[in-house]
Amino acid sequence: ATLNSIYRNGASSNIAPTYSEGNTVTNSGGSGSDATRTAGTIEIENGKWYWEIKVNDSPSAVDIGINNDAIGALTGIRQNGTYFVDNNDSGSLTSFTSGDIISFAFDMDNKKMYIAKNGTYMNSANPSTGSNGISFSTTGSMHCQVKSRQDDSLSANFGNPPYANS
Repeated sequence: ATLNSIYRNGASSNIAPTYSEGNTVTNSGGSGSDATRTAGTIEIENGKWYWEIKVNDSPSAVDIGINNDAIGALTGIRQNGTYFVDNNDSGSLTSFTSGDIISFAFDMDNKKMYIAKNGTYMNSANPSTGSNGISFSTTGSMHCQVKSRQDDSLSANFGNPPYANS
């Protein structure tokens, strides 16, 4: 999988992100309130999925998670640590910044999301045992999504060797 360079659903402006390194790095290229969205190329409906996003610079406004475009439901985390479920702010986890690696484990069959920062799952979650996952109700075809603004740069890892946490 890579990031989809033709996906722009929900962007608040006509600014398209730029891509590099085989469409695994995205730079929003916006400023102010301009936002860009990009998504992974593989849609998911069931099973267990894992990917990582590395924050390459100090984020200004980044949302990372999964999205169902048909109904516009986004589930994930913001750089300030707020997590959201089906478009609703639902609680607070740990914030992230430049150099952090945010990992996602999604269990689509049991509708649970697990988020890690630099290799440690937040909320004492454990995707192997199913404990403390964040429940969501969105169904249908979904894909990983990154929303960013103000020239944020993010790298995606969909299955290469994992990023090294220092």
